[in-house]
Amino acid sequence: MSVLHDILNDVVADRAALTADPVLNLTTGLSFTAEIEGNLDPFSLPAHLELDKRAKVRLHVLDDGEAAGISLTDVVRFKLYGKSATFIIVDRMADPASPQTKFIACQKVDGKDS
Repeated sequence: MSVLHDILNDVVADRAALTADPVLNLTTGLSFTAEIEGNLDPFSLPAHLELDKRAKVRLHVLDDGEAAGISLTDVVRFKLYGKSATFIIVDRMADPASPQTKFIACQKVDGKDS
């Protein structure tokens, strides 16, 4: 099975070189690279986020060191569909079977988010 995991890791790393975008963590001042998944299926969200009406994205971070530096409530900025967008990290999923750490972020609404 470890051979299959190695192959999967290689495929994801090769794909990330073409599909990952820079993300600036405004809370820490550090940058990281993530594949940004927009238009999330509501059924794929954790139950505590289902009623939140803000736009949501999933950030797929391949580098474990970069992922370790991302905390819940961090504010991040990146380009989404060509426009600068600011989001707040609200959920983290580190699955040992996945080569990436996944974060869910909700769009920051001025004056309503801390």
